[in-house]
Amino acid sequence: MTPIRKILSALLITAGAAAAVAAPEVKVDKMTFDGGKAAEGSVLKAQFKLTNTGNEPLKILSVRPGCGCTVVSYDSIIAPGKSGLIKPEVNLKGFRTGQNSRGVTVNSNAANNPTLHLMIEFNVTAPIEISETYLNFEEATKLTLTLSSAKKDLKISDIVFKPQGGQNVPGWATDAPIKVQYSFAPTDTPRDDGLKSYKLDINSPGTGKESVAGNFEITTNHPDKKGISIGGRVR
Repeated sequence: MTPIRKILSALLITAGAAAAVAAPEVKVDKMTFDGGKAAEGSVLKAQFKLTNTGNEPLKILSVRPGCGCTVVSYDSIIAPGKSGLIKPEVNLKGFRTGQNSRGVTVNSNAANNPTLHLMIEFNVTAPIEISETYLNFEEATKLTLTLSSAKKDLKISDIVFKPQGGQNVPGWATDAPIKVQYSFAPTDTPRDDGLKSYKLDINSPGTGKESVAGNFEITTNHPDKKGISIGGRVR
């Protein structure tokens, strides 16, 4: 083989080797996003940073959220040495309180990791936490409840009592719903979780005679919890 042919052959081999290793590679800043505490009914916004550590453009081929409650926006092409974002948003309306998680699957043309399984973890809290789940006025004339919320100017505009249907309703309860007298004010009790506490005093709407079961309907100014329904019994 002549020297020129050897040189050409070496150049072709080198070019072929370079072409063989030219590929995008992905590096993600975290596989799990910690959303911390998030109120039920709110929208949790997560973010993952993807960096292209290869030498060809990284193409995001598909992004599949794990449920219909999640929508995702993302950068579809990431140049070599650059970074892009995957930004899921989880609608927490109707979520149970407590620890929850949702996943997002990202498919790309990355040579090292073409499929990423990203996870969003979060602790769902009630928009308004309330200390009681049942109000029994058969013996009491006034009950005191504690409400807690991230909303710093929580207000109550109305409370009514609605007797349950399908029962013998005493005469005093026939003009339902019955207006309930109450007082509501913030407390000075600090909380470690940043929520604000409120004191709610509710007076019995009964006459002290016949007992009836029903629901106390509380109207608030919270955008994610405009109404609270608490079962109870009054006399």
